[in-house]
Amino acid sequence: MADVFDEVSEDLRRERALKLWKKFAPLLGSVAVAIVLATAGYVLWQDYSRKRTEADALRFAEAARLGTEDATRAVAELRAIARDGQAGYAALARFKAASLAASGSDPAEAVAQYRAIAADAAFDAQLRDAATLVATLLAVDTASPGDAVRAVQALQTSTGPWRHAAREIEALAHLRAGDRGRAAELYRQLADDLAAPAGLRQRASEMLAALDG
Repeated sequence: MADVFDEVSEDLRRERALKLWKKFAPLLGSVAVAIVLATAGYVLWQDYSRKRTEADALRFAEAARLGTEDATRAVAELRAIARDGQAGYAALARFKAASLAASGSDPAEAVAQYRAIAADAAFDAQLRDAATLVATLLAVDTASPGDAVRAVQALQTSTGPWRHAAREIEALAHLRAGDRGRAAELYRQLADDLAAPAGLRQRASEMLAALDG
């Protein structure tokens, strides 16, 4: 009988942790997309400083502005920039179009776009890794947990810029698969990692408390 109660208790802790994750998910998604766009912007600025592609800069700025008013028109313009713009702005346009899909009503399309960026050898490696991270995050509730784990494990090198976010997504994937022990282990690593962002460490600590409670 004790074993039955233990199983129920485990299920309740897992359910509590998953509910807590759903509270964090929109924030993490917004942060991840912002990181991607900031990184893309940095790479773009390096390109812009060399080439001074003012016309593409104005086109992109207008498309970004349209994104808050008319997403359909914005996406059409972003796709045009992606086709014929300078390399830096073409890359940023694809990221921005994917982020609009993610914030709209078509997350599956956003996942497909980010995965296409991740597979495009023309992109900077860091941006491709960022696209993999966001695609995995957006699909974590629907994809196979095993696929999610495999997708982000390669991003967890000792100095990788996405290693902490990737580990957080891996922890969630294990939690969804029912492996509460492995999820708790990963959250504990994040909570104790002084190099991890403060907000991420706090989320990891709260997830640990939910799993142990």
